[in-house]
Amino acid sequence: MKIALFITVTPFVVGGSELLTNDLKRQLELRGHTAKLFRIPFIMEFETGMFVNAMSAQMLNFDDYDILIAFKWPAYLAVHRHKNLWMFHQFRQAYDLFGKPYGLPDTDMGRAIKEMVEQTDNVAFPQANKIFAIPNSVKRLRYYSGFEAEKMLCPLPNVDNYFKQNVGDFIYCPSRIDGMKRQLLAVETMRYVTSGAKLIIDGKCGDLAILTEMGAVIKKYGLEEKVTIHAEFVPEEDKIKRYSECLAGIYLPVDEDSPGFVTLEAFYSRKLIITANDSGGVADYVEDGYDAFVIKPNPKDIAEKIDYLYEHKDVAEQMGENAYKYMIGQNLNWDETTRRLLG
Repeated sequence: MKIALFITVTPFVVGGSELLTNDLKRQLELRGHTAKLFRIPFIMEFETGMFVNAMSAQMLNFDDYDILIAFKWPAYLAVHRHKNLWMFHQFRQAYDLFGKPYGLPDTDMGRAIKEMVEQTDNVAFPQANKIFAIPNSVKRLRYYSGFEAEKMLCPLPNVDNYFKQNVGDFIYCPSRIDGMKRQLLAVETMRYVTSGAKLIIDGKCGDLAILTEMGAVIKKYGLEEKVTIHAEFVPEEDKIKRYSECLAGIYLPVDEDSPGFVTLEAFYSRKLIITANDSGGVADYVEDGYDAFVIKPNPKDIAEKIDYLYEHKDVAEQMGENAYKYMIGQNLNWDETTRRLLG
């Protein structure tokens, strides 16, 4: 079967969706299919760029392919006789984030873009043969657009490579550095950590202002020995090694739709995750006190849990084992995922 995969990407930024689609292409080819991955750049210039994005996606022709699998707006606006959507999320800036931080502004132009996104969504969704989405996206799609989707989480790429070496002394946060990922909150937390615990942050940064702000906090409070930031792409083997040696993972996004690869990677590494009670799909996926600590997004509260784990590594180890058992029980695998996607 010939399969086209179509995704919107932010130029020069590699995140979970890019890793997932690359792995999906490989998994389809391992199962005897011909798969090609197409990418369209997302133009982060709202006044004209988004209208160009939408028109570009609608004009592309994938008739030579048996199935089109599309992932994000505006990629899923492409027309095809057998189009399946695997929505990581809608364009949230036009929905629940509209008029809020990280969303479209409540201005004439912002409202025009919001209306355009809503209208194109309402045309694209009925054209789809099937719609799959991660759990929070299912709820948002139903609430804002009135459409149903089948729940489907993302299998972790290269899952067999993850392992546990030991329960170490640092908290690990590998993720694209972004305001909505709230690495700054993790850095501010280290002001209040009194134990020997440290923080390592890995990930490319698309917003130098955030990196500058984190650097200012580190310098102001003398955190140079407690916080290490690698604001660049970290090789997979380095990331896996750090997971294997960390005390716990930490992931504090704002109302994330999914548990995120950070959570899955920590669990497969037999490590618990520290998250916030407003982190959406992350907090919904884990169980506080069993395989995670779900905490108010307050630096002092988070620091208290980090200090507790540092002083009680036996608890951290047991919670990590709980996390691994839970993860294995979810039966996330590519055989079932590809079977559903090609239906």
